Amino acid sequence: MVEREIEMKNFFSPQSRRQTQRIRREEKTLRGLCVALRLCGGMVLLLAFSVQAQSLSELPKIAYDNFGPGIREQVKKADEEARKNPNDAAVVGKLAKILHTYEEHELAATVYQRARKLQPNDFQWSYLLAVCQSALGKHVEAVATFREALAKKSDYLPAQLRLADSLLAMNELAESRKLYEAIIAKEPRTAQAFYGLGRIQTKFGDKSAIDNLRKAVELSPSWGAAHYALAMAYRNEGNAAKVAEHLRLSEQNKLIRPVLADSLMNAVADLNSGAADRLRKGVALEAEGRLEQSIAEHLRALELNPQYLQVHVNLIQLYGRTRQAAKAEEHYRAAVALNPTLAESHYNYGVALIEQNRLADAAKLFRLAIDANPQFADAHLNYGMTLESEQRYDEALKHYRLAVESNPNLRQARFQLARMLIFKQRLSEAIEQLQQTLSPEDAETPRFTYALAATYARAGDKPNAVKFARIARDKAAAMKQTELLAQIERDLKVLEQQ
Repeated sequence: MVEREIEMKNFFSPQSRRQTQRIRREEKTLRGLCVALRLCGGMVLLLAFSVQAQSLSELPKIAYDNFGPGIREQVKKADEEARKNPNDAAVVGKLAKILHTYEEHELAATVYQRARKLQPNDFQWSYLLAVCQSALGKHVEAVATFREALAKKSDYLPAQLRLADSLLAMNELAESRKLYEAIIAKEPRTAQAFYGLGRIQTKFGDKSAIDNLRKAVELSPSWGAAHYALAMAYRNEGNAAKVAEHLRLSEQNKLIRPVLADSLMNAVADLNSGAADRLRKGVALEAEGRLEQSIAEHLRALELNPQYLQVHVNLIQLYGRTRQAAKAEEHYRAAVALNPTLAESHYNYGVALIEQNRLADAAKLFRLAIDANPQFADAHLNYGMTLESEQRYDEALKHYRLAVESNPNLRQARFQLARMLIFKQRLSEAIEQLQQTLSPEDAETPRFTYALAATYARAGDKPNAVKFARIARDKAAAMKQTELLAQIERDLKVLEQQ
């Protein structure tokens, strides 16, 4: 008991009490420090969030009245969506792309910067921002941003080429030249790289400049700027005739440049509703037979959207129909650069080549169209006709049949199939095919009806031969097809006298 009391006394001695108080103070201090640390941690997070919020560029104020009707609504809708979802990179990026497609590069660059901060690892925001910076002439910034983009996706050819262009604009010729040479080594049909390399060589008086610039215009015959650069290279050589020739071609094609196969810029271009309106007007004019006016509208669409694939595809056949072979080829090359596997591009240029009587070349293009789209009935039909011209009758028959199978309403395919069946003496099959060409009623109906009458005559069925010859005669007369009418009347007279 005494010992216990001694212990308790010792515990409550002044010295012990001081130690206990010290420990309690330390514990309190520690608890306070933990609370402070937790609060500081929260403050650090809040501060980090605040810094991030400040680092994000604000969405710019957009004057909707600066845009035309239709476009104005498109921009306003995208802007409102971006303001509702300011931290969604896809929504913000779409606004940037819409501003970009209407060449509002300053506004687009600001919005791209926000998208890039929101999604820093996404290649497209760095790349598209750099494109805008380049368009604004801010090549120092553009070079840095293109390099940032290429660090994320080093094999993107358009970024490599645009970086080389910006370096050339900054007069960083050695680095620019290396890039152009590397692009040519990898993609030897890149006209833009030959053009850039040729311009650099011209600055140094290098005679190879002419070879490279000539290659650029071979790959893109209607590129006005390349013709001008070639003219300047020839001037350095004192070749006055060549200078005059290429200055003329430069002036003639001053608004035309080759299209770069650039999927990201294609996506930007697809948002341009003004170009779509021009395209629709051009198609309507073509339907009215006003081909030159249609071409003009299509070209206006390209001014708004140089990478509008369908416009290039349409211009191939429009220039083919108006016998402008070089222009048809130019737009075929542009279309293939944008999408090398689009069947319609190959088909349209094949038809243009038939107009030039280049049947072997046309056949290759129809084959490419079929490879791209095995159900392309018109491509099978035209390919069959080229095969027939080469006397490859069995192959022609096969493709005529494939055309009919792909599109049973393609009357010309049935007509060609019937002709080949007649050649093979399979008359009943030919008659079956021709019977299905008689409707609908149009300018082709008299010809198809006459073919059916002739096939009945060949098969020895005089009653049906006479019957359909008379029907064909009446239809040709009604449509004032005088040449066909005279031929039918001669044959009908022979039939009736037999």
